[in-house]
Formats: sequence, structure tokens, C-alpha cells
Amino acid sequence: EYRSRGTATDMAASVTFLITDASGTSPLKTQDILRPGDRLGVRYGNPTSHKTLTVLGYDGTRIHWVYPGQAGEAAVAIQSGKDAINVRLPEDVVFAPGEIQGSELKLVAAFDVAPERLAAQIRAQDVTGATQLSLRWQEK
Repeated sequence: EYRSRGTATDMAASVTFLITDASGTSPLKTQDILRPGDRLGVRYGNPTSHKTLTVLGYDGTRIHWVYPGQAGEAAVAIQSGKDAINVRLPEDVVFAPGEIQGSELKLVAAFDVAPERLAAQIRAQDVTGATQLSLRWQEK
């Protein structure tokens, strides 16, 4: 009997950004709108052996710390292996009015990269290999 064992892409680590607003929770897509009060969540799959996940936002002016929650904190350990599929990070982030400068927020997530290093890569616009998503920020 033949049974599929999955493909290489089935076994790849992945990150999905989520929004929870008045209409519920759904995956974010490029150029979706994020507003003050919306909850930004992160779900990952790590069937491989990655040890940590860092998630940051960048509005063209400043870095916004998502996971870990503030500058100076170490990357946080994550689950790995065959059971680490669709794992939701324990905390969502809510941005306050005026917190995001401008009208765009770029989200960047990377496995096994120190948070301060990822922040430097974002500022240098060198985030090859990271998961990226550009959102529109709307105050009203």
C-alpha cells in the first residue's frame, strides 16, 4: 500500500500573522489594514528543529517589539517537532493610536535570529530568509 509521507514544503517551518477585530480572527494578507485596538497575533509551524522565533514590526521610523515584547530581551524558546504545527504565540499585541508612525507597518519574523540582530537587519533592509508582511496602518 502506498502512502504519502508529505513533501518538503509540508515539513518547512512557517509563520502566519493574524488579526483579531470585531469580525473575528483571520490570517493577515499583504496590504491588509491594521487599526488601533486590533489584536495582532502570530501562529507558527516548526516541524523542524528551530529553537527560537523573533517577531518585530517596523514603520520606517522605529522598531516595534512583538515577540519578545521589548528591546533587550532574549529570543524566546518555541516548540519544535511533529506536534509543533499551528502553534499560537501566547500573547497578542495591540498598538495604540499614534504608536505607528506613517501609514505602513512591516512585520518581520525569523527563526533562530537574536532580536537585536533582526532589528539591525530590518533597519539595513536586509531580511532575506525572514517572513515579511506589509500592512497599511489606519488610525481611524
